[in-house]
Amino acid sequence: MWKNDKVASNSKFSLLRLSAKLLESVGAHTQALGIVDRVIKNNVPTANLHLQASRLCLKEGQIDRAVMHWKKAAGAENIGNFLYWLNKIYRPAEKTVCKVQAQQVQFQDWELQQLKGADTSTRNPRNEEGALNDVGVNLLQSQKPADALSIFNALINNGCSDPGTFFNAGLSLSKLSRHEDAVEHYTKAQALGLNSIELLNNKGYSLFHCGQYDEALSCYEVARGMAPGDTIVLSNLASCYQYCGDNKKAMACFNSALSVHPGDDTLENNLGICLENGGDPKAALEHYNRSLLLNPNNTSAKINKAGCLAKLSKPTKALEIYEDLLQSHPANHHIWGLKAELLLEMGQASEARESFKRALGLTS
Repeated sequence: MWKNDKVASNSKFSLLRLSAKLLESVGAHTQALGIVDRVIKNNVPTANLHLQASRLCLKEGQIDRAVMHWKKAAGAENIGNFLYWLNKIYRPAEKTVCKVQAQQVQFQDWELQQLKGADTSTRNPRNEEGALNDVGVNLLQSQKPADALSIFNALINNGCSDPGTFFNAGLSLSKLSRHEDAVEHYTKAQALGLNSIELLNNKGYSLFHCGQYDEALSCYEVARGMAPGDTIVLSNLASCYQYCGDNKKAMACFNSALSVHPGDDTLENNLGICLENGGDPKAALEHYNRSLLLNPNNTSAKINKAGCLAKLSKPTKALEIYEDLLQSHPANHHIWGLKAELLLEMGQASEARESFKRALGLTS
């Protein structure tokens, strides 16, 4: 019975793959990709399946997902060849002009006038969509993502097909911690021809927060291929590698970023974390010290330095750092907790107990 079920299942997925090929042949790439994704999810994926998915993702403008499937088909070591080929042949689609009338869009009139500094009654209707998009951007920059999103959604719901609007909506959603929705909007922007470094970097960020680490890595890897010296992309890619346990690649990225921007205290601190996770606290300590030379107020580097000193059997110096930090951050429960753990390791149970209470907020 089990064997018959397996045969039936294989037959079903073979029919689905055939359907995907037929749909692809008539230009129905979105539907074809949906079927291939379903087969990959529910069946043992083969290299050919991933290559088919890679091809379809590329036709849909999702170059990051195309890279992800390519790596699974050809191996991660061949990503450089793919990116080289991609840069040679890929051309984004032309942007579609969005036509939306002012009266169709709901927004707060006082905010519009305040941010644009103009009377809405005299605005040229032909420029209204661009003006409203600018208002949304200003609201986003003013830390009002919910208000910005309402404008971008109104534009989209009224037929806007400009990829920049979908990108801006994605940014708003990301700031509201709605990362799954953000990814959906970034993907729509890609389908409309937008595959900028900014989009790939922000899509990678949201994918990371969705737990889709392979896809996040692909976004950052493609962005790095487009701009090898971009320190933000390199830092994000390194952090993603680090989280996935690939400290070697993470360190290479951090070192590349530091070669471009050697005076960055955050990069020095992050490289220290990477070295410490890789089992080299002595080398990590050097980078924490460099970070603090560049920025003596880098709290993260101070905390990391203290933890590193404790690992290097220098608990007294570590304790001094925690106590110094608590002078300026007396309500920081995290630092109180770290101090408590260190005191416990030092055999000072009574002092540790008091610090644990402060960490839990039980005393003031």
